[in-house]
Amino acid sequence: FALGEREGLEAVALVDEKGGILFGGGTAHGVYDMDEIARAALLTVRGTEPDTLDSITQGNDFYACRIEAGGKSYVVTSLGKRVRRVTDAAKAIERILVA
Repeated sequence: FALGEREGLEAVALVDEKGGILFGGGTAHGVYDMDEIARAALLTVRGTEPDTLDSITQGNDFYACRIEAGGKSYVVTSLGKRVRRVTDAAKAIERILVA
């Protein structure tokens, strides 16, 4: 998932509606508990930010955005800064999932 490195993100993940990580990466991938990041992303897009978010993200900025691709709902989550042009990312993800 080159998006993380190209955008200079600490970490980025594509999370399915059950909390599974489909893709993940970034400059600091492996430093964070990505399963916890995925759970936090799902809670955030559902309107409930977890109390432990600051410890999960180690104080970094946290972004979570719901997207639709291939007729399913996913969450794009990133640490450090926001994924730019999320709609373009959604289109790219859809192309990958359909292939």
